[in-house]
Amino acid sequence: MEGEGVGAEAPVHPGESPVEAAAPGPVAEEQAAAEEAGDDRPPEEPAGEEAAAEEEEAEPEHSAGTEPPSPAAEGTPEAEAGAAPEAPTSASFTEGEAEEPPPLQVGEVLSPRASWGEGRPSLPLLEPGSPLEEEEEEAAAAEQRQRAELTEQYRLLLAERQRTRRHNGHLQFKLSELFRKKGEEPPRAELEELVSDKEQRYARYLAMLEELRGQLAQQRAWYQLQIDALAQRCAEKLDRVNADWLACQARKKEVTLFTMGRQLGGKEAAVKEVEHIQAKEQRKENEMSEVRLENIKLQHKIEKLEASLKAQEELAEGLHLIDFEQLKIENQTYNEKIEERNEELLKLRKKITNTVQVLTQLKEKLQFVEAQNQDQRAQLMETEALVAQKREILTKTKQARDSLRVHNLKLRQKCGLLGSEALLRDFENKVDAAEVLSQRLEMLKRHHAGLTLTCKAVKKKIKEAKSFLPE
Repeated sequence: MEGEGVGAEAPVHPGESPVEAAAPGPVAEEQAAAEEAGDDRPPEEPAGEEAAAEEEEAEPEHSAGTEPPSPAAEGTPEAEAGAAPEAPTSASFTEGEAEEPPPLQVGEVLSPRASWGEGRPSLPLLEPGSPLEEEEEEAAAAEQRQRAELTEQYRLLLAERQRTRRHNGHLQFKLSELFRKKGEEPPRAELEELVSDKEQRYARYLAMLEELRGQLAQQRAWYQLQIDALAQRCAEKLDRVNADWLACQARKKEVTLFTMGRQLGGKEAAVKEVEHIQAKEQRKENEMSEVRLENIKLQHKIEKLEASLKAQEELAEGLHLIDFEQLKIENQTYNEKIEERNEELLKLRKKITNTVQVLTQLKEKLQFVEAQNQDQRAQLMETEALVAQKREILTKTKQARDSLRVHNLKLRQKCGLLGSEALLRDFENKVDAAEVLSQRLEMLKRHHAGLTLTCKAVKKKIKEAKSFLPE
């Protein structure tokens, strides 16, 4: 495999990055590229007709899934100092075959030597009892800032890589649409050659990916050791600081109690005053610590932004030919989009013409309907006037009816039974029935009186008979 020379692992020293141990310099990579290509491909850019032919071959290469190099990775200081050779100037990869993809440049950002300084060993950091603690703290802070800057650059490069992948997929889709519209296909021989080239490069990239994964694992272990060591040192220093602070506070309290005991007139008052002062001092000390921490964070943020701004300025100054080719491809894509928009514009103009005609017809119909509405409104006004007159007449008629009804009722009340034969006949029958019932009632009363007298006589006889009986 062609990637065996690139994927071979070199021994890693304690003060040296795994990436730096494995990544060769620019001259070594150019020699490796010449050996892999068999000295068949010149390192210079093709000129004239050869450059034009390579630009024509660039479109199938992008359609096959190749990723253009990230512009953000080319202009950064890490990419220039990361021992990566100059990128090829044609998209067909007929030159500069030994160059590594952007992940190798991304890996260089994670180099321990780049983060801890050139030639600085990492083993002394594990010694917690160094006499130059302040200098080591300053160096650790500088290294932390540099590491944060490199991490931010790594994140920016990853974002640029994702953007480039999306752009590559868009270009592939456009090329497939273009080939589908034209009905043309690349020659069979060129297609097989491209496929074989892609397979070789794919195998090499897989080997490089495995190598980078191993380097990443080593770097993570190395950084974890440094983090553990620094965390241990930090914990020890915090313990010492807390112990010294408590001793200082105790000594302050003792001296203050001895001094203020006589002035305040008692030990309890002095103790309360000292505790109040020490609590206030503790709050101020905590506020000062928070302000210092915020100041350090802001300083790191400012340094990070300055580094990012500097990288962007260098990126703007370091454009290569590959960027112009990418811009050319983007320009072609935009031209295709413009053609599509022009077609859509023609369709929209036709739709607008049809819409204008429909609107004209609707306006004419609207005018006709408005004229009809005016006539109907006039008729409605006349009808409403007639209805109002009829309502007045109806109201007067109802009033006359009510008055006549009341008058008729009064007359009926005055006349009594006159004019009603049925009522008169019924009245006569009722009177006759009442007389018969009265006579019967008188007869029953007389019969009741006779029965009452008879009962009294019988009772009297019974009493008399009882009086004659012996007791």
